[in-house]
Amino acid sequence: MDAELARLTNEALLTELESSKNIIKTLENALAESASIFSKAREAELVIEYLREKLRDKDVKEHVMCHDIRNSIAPLVQIPEVIIEDVTLSEEQAGLLSSLKISAQRALRILDIHLLSANISRGVLNCKMHKVDMYSIVIGVAGHMESTAKLKNVSIRTTCSMPNNSQECYIPCMCNEDIMFSVLSNIILNAIEASPNNSEVCVTIKSNEVQEVSVSNTGEVPDSIRSVFFDKYVTSGKASGTGIGTYSAKLFTEAQGGNIFLDTSKSGLTTVTLMFPKPSVEKD
Repeated sequence: MDAELARLTNEALLTELESSKNIIKTLENALAESASIFSKAREAELVIEYLREKLRDKDVKEHVMCHDIRNSIAPLVQIPEVIIEDVTLSEEQAGLLSSLKISAQRALRILDIHLLSANISRGVLNCKMHKVDMYSIVIGVAGHMESTAKLKNVSIRTTCSMPNNSQECYIPCMCNEDIMFSVLSNIILNAIEASPNNSEVCVTIKSNEVQEVSVSNTGEVPDSIRSVFFDKYVTSGKASGTGIGTYSAKLFTEAQGGNIFLDTSKSGLTTVTLMFPKPSVEKD
């Protein structure tokens, strides 16, 4: 009896020992796997940090390049003014110099917007906002886009809706005028390019609880890009499209406290709407 008990005890001990060995082996394998995972995670972390550093270098180089280009273009704004004042020119020559000045001013504005966009993307907004008339900006953009629209025989129609049927159209907003000019230029240009020939782009400005600008055009945004319409590099149907226009419009609108929406609820029609809160009375 004692011998049988001893045998059973030994077998139990051997079984337990074998089980312990298996557990230890499993733990060793798990530790080895964890070490491998940790090593791979560390490698991935180093790769991510390397890529971040490369992006930082790229941003710095691009920032410096934009400033260098800006410094090269800036004199082209002042030089025509000096020549026109000091030199007797024909009407055609004066017109060419004026065109040069306007082109230089536009180039400077594009560079300034690009630099500002980079700051906003990094979470740094450094632009002066003040009370401006959104209606005046819309009229300015519509005039600026007129020659582009004529290439497709597209007309730009602007309407204004004020409370109490007021005849004076004044839509005050707290924003940066140059940035809003860029936002509306991108949205209206996008509408013109998406419109069929011999059609109309409608720009409606409203003042209710919020200040609202809607840009509508004939044509529909493809289903495949509606949910990502304002994402970076998203474009469709345009040979020269970059997918930057609507992205920057959303970026700049939200940076100034506004919202932007795509409405495709009406068949055959696309509408992009910008909404801004009314400025408080004391702000100017």
